[in-house]
Amino acid sequence: PFSMLQAMVSTMLSAHDEKYIEDDKYVRTVTIPTLGIGTTQFNITKMQSDELYAAGLKAGEDFFKEWRPR
Repeated sequence: PFSMLQAMVSTMLSAHDEKYIEDDKYVRTVTIPTLGIGTTQFNITKMQSDELYAAGLKAGEDFFKEWRPR
């Protein structure tokens, strides 16, 4: 039951964020993969932290390769 509740809360948080990103503003949103690490996981390893950093850096670089200001 507890893991089911955690999954529901995680899904709700993700859906909530996406709901408020309007289509016209989404074009300037950098989507960063979280590698399965939840927003409330505070005790991650150094390796996980480094992987998240690298994922964010790559997402930003990829975004700016393709992004064109309106």
